[in-house]
Amino acid sequence: MVTTTMASVTTSNPNIITDVANITSSSVSDVTSMSDISTINVTPTALAAAAGSLSPYSLWLCRLNTVDVSNIIGSFVIAFAIVVTSAPTAAVIWRTASLHRTSYFYVLILCLLDGMLGGTIFVMTTAVVFSGMLSGGLPKLVCVLSEALMNAIMNAVNVMMLFLSRDRLLSVEHNITYPLRVPLGREWSHLKMAAVYGLLQAAMLTGGRLYTDLPAQKELFCDPMSDLLRPETALLAAISVTVNIGIDVATIFCNGRIILAASKHKKMHEISRHMLNGEERLKHNMKIVVFTMKLVCLFLLCSFPFKFALLLYGFRFHGNTDFTRHLGFLRTLYHVLDGWTFCTNEELKVAMWTMFFGKRSNRVSAEIGLICLSGEKRSEE
Repeated sequence: MVTTTMASVTTSNPNIITDVANITSSSVSDVTSMSDISTINVTPTALAAAAGSLSPYSLWLCRLNTVDVSNIIGSFVIAFAIVVTSAPTAAVIWRTASLHRTSYFYVLILCLLDGMLGGTIFVMTTAVVFSGMLSGGLPKLVCVLSEALMNAIMNAVNVMMLFLSRDRLLSVEHNITYPLRVPLGREWSHLKMAAVYGLLQAAMLTGGRLYTDLPAQKELFCDPMSDLLRPETALLAAISVTVNIGIDVATIFCNGRIILAASKHKKMHEISRHMLNGEERLKHNMKIVVFTMKLVCLFLLCSFPFKFALLLYGFRFHGNTDFTRHLGFLRTLYHVLDGWTFCTNEELKVAMWTMFFGKRSNRVSAEIGLICLSGEKRSEE
């Protein structure tokens, strides 16, 4: 019998006992079928010695499975799609003077948050790959901090949707007094409030994660759903998502009031008397309201099912983690789909076409000019 440092293979043929780490061609020829092998005994000490002989890159590849590889590839695709669909819109709004209005500044902030999320996913996934190749895996603490940043960004988007809905409600209810352009400081102050809220939510979940289990080991892949679905932090996740659902309810309430106010049109004649081209301004304002409502409805459609499922999971009403993960993917997919929603806005489409190709629709340019002229005339009066 040949003794090995890795494992021993015992077969029905006593002459076929060989070292699996250093198997020779002559011993392979002695094995006529898999039925000759009866047992394979592997000791932890032998596995540790074998693992120590492998390079970090080889060990990382050995530990990867099909799910890990698909997660890595999918993360790169999602990150690329988020950045590609959000960056052009943000650049167009920033560079086009006619789009420097309240509603588009909120869209600009949402695009910037999308870009930050896509960049975080890309950097995190790239770090996973290179750390795996160099050291066999990414330190789990880095994964936890990256996931906390992603959580903070998503919670900030949740609050910005409420601010956007409130802004559109004020524009509908106060057609005469609500300015087309306001100082950018108000939008940035709302962004600061949303950022503080997102960081507090992330700190609560991350603090609970570090308190229950100090992440010292290395990870093959950073899974953002892991903290939310761990039994130790499920209650904290349920409390966090309860607050977010409350914000969603407030957003739905604001949009309900927008629909109610827009259906009345009581101030049409008043606007026409006090403003130049008041009817055009009202029509333009309603187009913006419809556009932002599409954006809000898409957000609620993608995020609300995941939040509700996570709430039920946190309070032990169900234990289906796979279903919750699928809904979490739908929640992340919103940050890709909202880029297509931006393309439904005619002003944004024309501005993008102008920025990339140098041409602009005369009809849209005239409409924008009338709206801006009416706003300047009102401010002079």
